[in-house]
Amino acid sequence: MTTPSIDEQIAGLRREGDRFAATVECLSPDDEVRSCPEWTVRDLVRHTGGVHRWATRNVLQGRPDHVDNDLDEIVGFWPDDA
Repeated sequence: MTTPSIDEQIAGLRREGDRFAATVECLSPDDEVRSCPEWTVRDLVRHTGGVHRWATRNVLQGRPDHVDNDLDEIVGFWPDDA
């Protein structure tokens, strides 16, 4: 198996991000996530966005080590549901 190039990985993130956004736009933030019964769509969107911010921060800061920060600390604030 060949490792995708960085360009292919970025294209995949964009494609799947667009699919994710299109899906959640059709749902209510309070809808249950069937694969995570204790989570709502709001929880899933915040978690996914927080993980992306965590990864972006580590890449931009050139951190080679694992950084274990709380997502609330990284994000700083959560946007409103709109």
